[in-house]
Amino acid sequence: RELFWQSYERGKVFAQRQTFWDALLSLGYSRDDNLLGFILRWLVTIAFNFTFGLVGAAVMFLLWLPRMIMSFQPSLLSGLLFFAVAAVAALSMIATYLVLLYGAAAGTAYVAAKNLGGTARIGQGQRPGMRPRYIRHGPGMRAGMGMGPGIRFGGPRPHYH
Repeated sequence: RELFWQSYERGKVFAQRQTFWDALLSLGYSRDDNLLGFILRWLVTIAFNFTFGLVGAAVMFLLWLPRMIMSFQPSLLSGLLFFAVAAVAALSMIATYLVLLYGAAAGTAYVAAKNLGGTARIGQGQRPGMRPRYIRHGPGMRAGMGMGPGIRFGGPRPHYH
């Protein structure tokens, strides 16, 4: 039992550490435009990190289990039976944890999408209180290209972010 909980704790600590580093490193390159995108991206990141950590912990437990069983010098049949029971118990514990984690993530994503859906849609125009940013060129135009007298290209035009 102690071997399983040690493996489980190592996998959980790995997932927490990986999530921390993902959070720290994403501060430098994050370009999330809205809260809904941020929440969904983090739910996927956390779920992936915990899945990877706990599956790795299960694999390590199953690799260490035969050595632990052999230390008790059981008969072949009782050793195989114990390995099967311990493996099923460990994998069912990890599967239960991951199902609960994914269920919580799906519930959070549903509530966030329901509550933030109207404010997080793309293409809603200018948001209240935002000043327009300017772009130098229109779509398909290059600087210095003109279509006739009096038409100026390359100047700023409003663009709302």
